[in-house]
Parts: sequence; structure tokens; C-alpha cells
Amino acid sequence: MAIITTTLTRLAQGLLQVTIVLIILKGLSTILSLGIWNILAMAVFVILYIIIGHLLGGPGLPERMTLGITIALRCGAVAMQGMPGAVPETLAFQVINLILVIAYISVFSKQLPQDEDKAEAVVTAEA
Repeated sequence: MAIITTTLTRLAQGLLQVTIVLIILKGLSTILSLGIWNILAMAVFVILYIIIGHLLGGPGLPERMTLGITIALRCGAVAMQGMPGAVPETLAFQVINLILVIAYISVFSKQLPQDEDKAEAVVTAEA
């Protein structure tokens, strides 16, 4: 059972990575057509959303990361819903958001405490 779970997990992660790359490549021309200043403005807003969520997230790093990611992913999309016809801008914002959130996760996930109880439970279940 553990082999099937591990295989499916690796397959899902690989498909997710391919999908993310395809989304970024598909939206790249749209992003570049907006101009550098619009791209920078979107990136600044995403970074501000992440910082605000991180600072308001509570005492633990997992909670801060969760709120930072949630605010970053939701605030920009909600703000752009009131703009009919802003599909290219919304796509560009979400791709920029995705890139910056992935960078945020990769930086801070190294500082997360490892859950040894889960690791012991997996070893016990396999035995």
C-alpha cells in the first residue's frame, strides 16, 4: 500500500509541476504585453499581500505561511472580479502571484519544523 501511495504522490507532484510550467508559458506573452511597470506593480501588490498575511498570521510559522499564501491568492483575484474585460490582466496577475508564492514557500518551508510523529507513524504502519 505504501508503494502505491508513494508512486501516486510522485506522479501527482510531477503532473502539478508540468501544469505550473505550462500555465506560466501560456501566460508569458500576455504578461509581457502589459509592460514592465504594470508587471512590477502587480508583483509589489503580491509581495505586500504576502507580507501582510505573514505578519498577521500568528506566532507559528505554519500559520503565518498559510495566511500569507491565502491573502496573496485571494485579494488580487477578488479585486479584479469587478473589472469586466480584464481577463488578460487577471491571468497575468495570477501567474505573477503563482511565481512569487512558490518562491515564498520554497524560502520559508526550509524553516518549518519537521513532524517526527508522522514519520514514526509511517514507519510503524509499514512494519
